[in-house]
Amino acid sequence: MAEAFGIVAGAMGVAGLFNNCVDCFEYIKFGRNFGQDFERCQLKLDITKLHLSRWGEAVKINDDPRFCSSMPADKSVQLAQSIIEDIMLLFESARKKSKRYELGTNQQHLAIFEDMDMQPVGRALHVKLKDLAFRRQKGTSLVKKTAWALYGKKNLEEIVNQIASYVDELEKAFP
Repeated sequence: MAEAFGIVAGAMGVAGLFNNCVDCFEYIKFGRNFGQDFERCQLKLDITKLHLSRWGEAVKINDDPRFCSSMPADKSVQLAQSIIEDIMLLFESARKKSKRYELGTNQQHLAIFEDMDMQPVGRALHVKLKDLAFRRQKGTSLVKKTAWALYGKKNLEEIVNQIASYVDELEKAFP
């Protein structure tokens, strides 16, 4: 998949890569072992996605011609491309960890939560955050992926913290 990611990333502009990256949040599901923390974790992931999409909207990533090229000349756009690629690789690494977990455990431990498992207030907030992020995207990605599950809270914390750090870097590069 990393090879396929490289081929796809090389074929699309920075804006397309960004939209694909934002879409990746939609492919993450949560294993039942998140228990009562599921709703909080889902909302935390939603807020992280919204933070990233807000940056994209602020820099007009879908409208600024500097972001159209897959080989941008502008150094700050090159930096943004590199950071977005790192976020994509972070998702890919987490997906691979989940796959390894799935291969080494019983089927009964692989059940996942669905949006309908959320309490009404949490679900309404989840839908609102998802809608806000979607409206900030001009289009959807070219690559559709299969949903995969996170089974460990530690993995989620690592993803959220690392993406937050990457978004901070993007905000510094484009104040």
